[in-house]
Amino acid sequence: MKILLINACTRPKSRTLKLAKHFIEVYKKKNSEDEFTELRLYDEKELTYLDRRNIKLRNELIEKKQWDHPMFKYANEFAQMDRIIVAAPYWDLAFPAILKVYLENIFVCGITFAYDENGEIGLCNADKLLYITTAGGPLHGMDLGKQYIEAVCKEFGIDKFDYLLAEGLDVKEWDTEKILNEAISEAQELSLIW
Repeated sequence: MKILLINACTRPKSRTLKLAKHFIEVYKKKNSEDEFTELRLYDEKELTYLDRRNIKLRNELIEKKQWDHPMFKYANEFAQMDRIIVAAPYWDLAFPAILKVYLENIFVCGITFAYDENGEIGLCNADKLLYITTAGGPLHGMDLGKQYIEAVCKEFGIDKFDYLLAEGLDVKEWDTEKILNEAISEAQELSLIW
């Protein structure tokens, strides 16, 4: 099984990444044959938002069905994976902008989704996606990032969406170590059945 970790964490000591790495560590003990690829979005120099120039090129390539063009490397990689893990901290009601830029790059009609007479159909191999996030404050159920990533799953034909959240990690009155440890335990439990 090929698993892609999409790392949208900028801080070296990211709590979100710590949670993701713990999940992967426990998962690997049970599934040592599986192959992990980590894509560190902040290190990807070629990853850029779509502007007039590259949208024009993108549309021309889609029309010609030139799926092997370098512009589609992220979409092709995503579509071929068996499972996906997204690790992104909670920022500004959702997630860091670099993740949105990445998602723009993988929304390619003909690679990750297509249309038929009933609407969109997903073309991705993945059967599961896990979205991992941490937040400094309490979210009160208001994580637009979760809603967005869950919608991406539906668009791309990924049947199972899992969500792992540790919130309130910067609230001084709360036991933040306990909160993070509870999320790590939840990650461990999820990794055993994922």
